[in-house]
Amino acid sequence: MKKALGKIFMFLGVFLSILCVTIGEASWVWDAEYTVNSASVSNTISTTTALCYNSSTGTQYTSISAALNSASANSTVYVYTGQSIDCETTLTIPSGVTLCLPFQGKAKSSDTTSPMYRLDSADNRDAYGGKAGDQSSSNVNLYRRILLNMREGADIVVNGTLQIGGVASVSGNNGYYSEINLGFGSSITVNGTLDCFGYIKESYDDYANPFQESNSGIINNSFDQDRYLLLNSGSVMNTFIATYDAGSQGRLGSLLTANQVPFWTFDLPASQTYTTINCGAKLNADILMVGPSGTAMSKTVTMITNNTSEESMFYMSSGSITMEYYPTDVRYTLRDYSAKTNIVFAGEATLGYLYYSVSMSGISATLDTRNCFLPVSCKMNMYIQSGAVFTMPYRMKFLLGSYMEVLQGGTFNVNNELIFHDAAGAVLSSDDASVLYSYDGGEDAQFIMNGTLALNTDGSGNAALGANIQHTTLVEGGAVLDFSLAPASTQFTVTSDEGYAGSSCSVITTGIMYNTPTNEIVNSNFTAPATYTSIFYDSQYCWAGAFATTHTLTVVVEDVSFAHSVYGYEIFQSSSESGETTSLGTSASSFNIDIGMYIKINVTRTRTYSLKDSSGTDVTSLVNGSLFLMDDDYTLTITPAEAVSLSFYYDIKTGETKWSGDGQGWNSGTGHFSWVVYESWNKNDSSSYYSVGQSTGMGSTSKPSTSVVYVAFGAYFKLQYVLTGTSSLMNYAANQDVKTETNLDGLSVENDSSYSFTNTVTCNPADMGLNGYSDPFTAGANYDLTAYWYYSQSCILAGSMISMADGSPKAVEDISLEDTVMSYSFFNGCYEEASVIYIERREEVERHVVTVFFDDGTYLETSGGQSYFDLETLEYFTIDSSDEEHIGKSVLAYEDGAVSSKTVTRIEEETRAVEVYDIITENNWNFVANGILTVIPEVFNLNIFEVGEDLKYDEELMEQDIAAYGLYTYDDFSAYVSYEQFTRYNVKYLKVAVGKGLITEEEMLSYFLGYKHHGIE
Repeated sequence: MKKALGKIFMFLGVFLSILCVTIGEASWVWDAEYTVNSASVSNTISTTTALCYNSSTGTQYTSISAALNSASANSTVYVYTGQSIDCETTLTIPSGVTLCLPFQGKAKSSDTTSPMYRLDSADNRDAYGGKAGDQSSSNVNLYRRILLNMREGADIVVNGTLQIGGVASVSGNNGYYSEINLGFGSSITVNGTLDCFGYIKESYDDYANPFQESNSGIINNSFDQDRYLLLNSGSVMNTFIATYDAGSQGRLGSLLTANQVPFWTFDLPASQTYTTINCGAKLNADILMVGPSGTAMSKTVTMITNNTSEESMFYMSSGSITMEYYPTDVRYTLRDYSAKTNIVFAGEATLGYLYYSVSMSGISATLDTRNCFLPVSCKMNMYIQSGAVFTMPYRMKFLLGSYMEVLQGGTFNVNNELIFHDAAGAVLSSDDASVLYSYDGGEDAQFIMNGTLALNTDGSGNAALGANIQHTTLVEGGAVLDFSLAPASTQFTVTSDEGYAGSSCSVITTGIMYNTPTNEIVNSNFTAPATYTSIFYDSQYCWAGAFATTHTLTVVVEDVSFAHSVYGYEIFQSSSESGETTSLGTSASSFNIDIGMYIKINVTRTRTYSLKDSSGTDVTSLVNGSLFLMDDDYTLTITPAEAVSLSFYYDIKTGETKWSGDGQGWNSGTGHFSWVVYESWNKNDSSSYYSVGQSTGMGSTSKPSTSVVYVAFGAYFKLQYVLTGTSSLMNYAANQDVKTETNLDGLSVENDSSYSFTNTVTCNPADMGLNGYSDPFTAGANYDLTAYWYYSQSCILAGSMISMADGSPKAVEDISLEDTVMSYSFFNGCYEEASVIYIERREEVERHVVTVFFDDGTYLETSGGQSYFDLETLEYFTIDSSDEEHIGKSVLAYEDGAVSSKTVTRIEEETRAVEVYDIITENNWNFVANGILTVIPEVFNLNIFEVGEDLKYDEELMEQDIAAYGLYTYDDFSAYVSYEQFTRYNVKYLKVAVGKGLITEEEMLSYFLGYKHHGIE
């Protein structure tokens, strides 16, 4: 489940009482629950006569055409819901008249300003988990309120306004809707206004699969030319954008801050027939967003217009733009990434930009694609027809699975950066950019050029191209790549930043070339300035012209007979002898380097290595040095070094069982630790140590595991303890039967023949300090390292709103150690302000998510679980699964500066990629998230002292507990925490918890080792 900017629309079950009647030109199903919202119309409607009514006069009609013909200006004809109507005559909507097909007995709803859709936010959920209202036959029966079947030859001419109602959400129509179904020869021509928030579809009965036909290159509707939607000059269409990867509110803010479009996969599914927008027509679309508190917001963006003074995605100066959404099944709208939309430019058009400002709970930001790449997803196919010209003044990127083709006679003017992602370039770091490549099936973005491509036609010099350019039409010389205005070959590499972490994705422009001297076809890079034309040779389409050639660096690794061996190398490239370098990799057996490029070869951990050029001349001196010119083919030969193993064993304290099944599952997703191994041949030169690998991190989805890192025999190595999340290591004696004594202060290791030359290293990170290093020691044998850990399993999701000291909300991702938030003191029995002393973010990965819903419509999403205060038992309790035992509990909440309560109504759990946060406050430990008091379970929900009816610790019982168990002093913790940490964490009272058996001292220490890493110093 996603929250901010995600899917929070209400699932409504509606059971219809139906009566089938046939009168005149129509048959329909009557909705017995329908109530007319007009004082001039009787609430008692004759189900055998009324089909629609005029809201101005209150007159009811059995014929839509009769109602329209008699309607006067500024009146609206409403069709009653619950009907399936067959229309065999043309309907003409006069100027000034509105024909409305409402979604639920009315065309408007008070919870939005848009006249045709509403946001169901009471439950903060999309119906059916974010899937469309017509995703299945059962959904259609439940949600479709009106079906108007335009039979063959029956058209609709809109001179006034046609409204097709529907409940819209972030991901499209998501509930009740009305639908117009076009049969063969039926069309809709719009000269006025079309509001489409339901559907316009093609009849299933006579449906030929246009998606199959479109893949055969038929993009002009010739297979179905009499069935279409036409927007003439002066008309307006209003609809909605369906986004399929809108993330949390926190991700939205982070992406906008990083100049990234916060969604990549989107389309306009309301019209599922061939749609032509003529020059002078206007297409508007609403983007819907919902915050974590249920705040709904709609932003209208212009998609197509001829008015260049407006903000719009495309501008038309002549001709038309056509669109057709091709569902994989015409009956249903599925979240199916194989459902494509064809966009065809048939005239003169220019790329514009998307612009909107977001101002809602917890976030205020602006999207302006003039400052970033406009994404085209795998759901889009774009075409430029013969005679058409499409000009691109702003940046675009075609993501994996997308398609762009310039047909013969078409022209594509590129005046800014354009990139077509390939699968090889889509390997990014593990931030949320990975969502870009979740739906593509691994296919490269395709760029087919059968017309003319020209760079820098505006003379700006801003154009750059990253793509594999193909062409598929046999037009000798007819396909042209005009790079004559590209000043340098560097304009054939484009890098786009993906995700809020700014991961780089680079693509170099390549194409299939005809090599005149050798009469062969090669895949090579373009050069500039130059012009390339199409040619057909040896049964293959290719390009004719001068192109870049490459030299090859071949890497040969010799076989060795060692039980373990190691070697390492990395190749770097630069366009100049002293320029910035780019890594080409560390494992390929060959590297193709463009002539004129410089490379650097770094080799490590080998016994011997050599480098020779194509003549066999030894040039080993070039290795591990500066950049040198790649002016020949080279062969790098490596002989690996012998290695020893460093085995890592992870375990937990003896007697503890904390994997799945006992409520403390590894799937909490709260963090992990690992050991990084550094190696050097010079023990005392700290700068010479390089990373040679790391142990598999103690993950959050499996039991403890073993991993191995190999170190060169005779080299020196040292260990670095790396902590992620709130995990901490504790040292317990391991393998006591092994006599080798080791420590991390000047660690020395001697072989122990009685133990098969295997030495055990037992490491205590408390001695090292968090993220600390060991002293180096010689790798003279194989070693085992055993470590023990505890972990914190609770955290809340990004987008959760934290109540600040002044009562205002602030997104958890924006909280810092400088903030003061609202907290509840059981010492004083009231809410009070408290400083944040610990805050940690964990990156977006797959985690176990538990969502708790409350009776006022609010909810809180956590990973693994979170603790709440039960107002009946007067104790904290933890919800970490969908177990129904907690439903009905009243918990301590916060409203307008005072104590309040909320009741748990349901609990859901799922696994998905989320970003999470932990918070601890000074003295009280707890905080308020989404209006609910909550606390980390592991240490701070221990119910150390009894709470009275006044929501305050019982002072008499508290004094008895302290007398029985005592309090910690700073001397007890001075080796682990600072005095400020000891004081502000209120550590002294935890001695009572230890005395009562609520937690062990070792467990408590392990948590604090983690907390101090992201808390106050």
